[in-house]
Amino acid sequence: MYTLEDIHCDGCPSENGRAFWYIENCQMRACALDKNLENCAYCTEYPCEILQAFFDKSHVNARRTLDEIRSHIMGKE
Repeated sequence: MYTLEDIHCDGCPSENGRAFWYIENCQMRACALDKNLENCAYCTEYPCEILQAFFDKSHVNARRTLDEIRSHIMGKE
C-alpha cells in the first residue's frame, strides 16, 4: 500500500516532470492519455469507477484537487 507522501506526480500528461513509481500501471493516467485529457477532472465520466476506487482509498486530497479543477472547468462552460 502507498500513502499520499509516496506519490510525487505532476499529472497525467506529464512526461518530463515528477512521476509516481506506479506510472506504468496507472489506469487513471492511461485513460486520460487515451482520451487526450489534461487530467480526470476534464472527463465527461468524472468520477468514473477507477477514480472512485482511488478516492475510496482515502485519497481525499486528490478528490479535493480534482473537484476544484472541475468546478473551474464547469464555470467556464
